[in-house]
Amino acid sequence: MVFRDPQEVNADRVHLHLEHPLVTRLLNRFLMRGFQSDLLSRAAVLGTSDDTAKLIVLARLSLYGHGASRLHDEVLAVVAEWDPTDPNRRLRKLSEEKSRRALEELEEALQQRLEAPEGAAEGLKARLSGDVDQLREALDGVVNQRQQEATNKLAKRAEEEAARFIKVLEEQRQRITSTHRRIKDNPDQLLIDLGDIADADELKAVRRQFDDNRRYWEQRLQAIDTDLEREPDRIRRTFELRTQRVEPAGAIYLWPQGVAPQGAEPQAAEPREAP
Repeated sequence: MVFRDPQEVNADRVHLHLEHPLVTRLLNRFLMRGFQSDLLSRAAVLGTSDDTAKLIVLARLSLYGHGASRLHDEVLAVVAEWDPTDPNRRLRKLSEEKSRRALEELEEALQQRLEAPEGAAEGLKARLSGDVDQLREALDGVVNQRQQEATNKLAKRAEEEAARFIKVLEEQRQRITSTHRRIKDNPDQLLIDLGDIADADELKAVRRQFDDNRRYWEQRLQAIDTDLEREPDRIRRTFELRTQRVEPAGAIYLWPQGVAPQGAEPQAAEPREAP
């Protein structure tokens, strides 16, 4: 499977893109399932080779337009780290670059199936609510930023679509007007364009067709004027943001493999009888 166009079709490679049936099916399951709870009940704990503990909080941002049409869907991630030996557990939100590296670290943990030390999951999940509360302000900031970016892109897309629509109709009007004027000013031009027509019935049919075309052109020109007046604003409304929704998607802890879980005491060796 490849994600870039291979420029050729063969049986060895399958190009996955947004319109591919498999991708469409997976995305539809994601969109239809949604998230059933406002609580972060989906949490996972993985191991990491790094020496700092990390928390990745995921949220889903959905933007809706007129008629509840879905304009934008995005899963956001806020990443924080802390010293696993720090008893005060001070979470530090990571910068965009460090967050990107943390997500790469997550992919590595998944590929290598790194597991957290035994007992780490219970303690971390018990702290999940408090940890998320510490990152809520940072998450709100990311949501607002991405929502503004998406809104700006939608507005730009709306203007581009409206401009393309106007261009198509103006070019169509220009072609109709030019053809109509050329034949109206020189009626014999129709016969010149069609070549010699010896049959009288065929000539009548051609003239009848021309009259029908002329009436259609006049109607079409009126329709173009109406469409140019109404449709651009309708296109812009299609991309207009009406409401948004933010839903929790889950959380992932990355715990250093070489660090004992917080609160865990080393197990004492079992006593052995003296010989």
